[in-house]
Amino acid sequence: MRYYLICYDIEDDRRRNRVAACLKRWGRRVQYSVFEVACKNRRDYDRLCGELGGIREEGDSVRIYCFDQNTRKQSGELDGAPMRHCPAVVVL
Repeated sequence: MRYYLICYDIEDDRRRNRVAACLKRWGRRVQYSVFEVACKNRRDYDRLCGELGGIREEGDSVRIYCFDQNTRKQSGELDGAPMRHCPAVVVL
């Protein structure tokens, strides 16, 4: 299982809403333009990137940061709360 933090900066409202809708299907929103996503395998990750790539246009910024189970355990919020569970999502 691989975990990803995906954030975006997109000026166009329509594309921004499409990216948010796509990411809601894959993971959970943690801030307005930041999502945590869990992918079970490389195929799921490639599929997610393909969906985002089909929406993104020149000038849009979509950044994906990968972290493993160990890094995830060391991460948390400033109030000391651990990261909430982000279940793997199967998109059919």
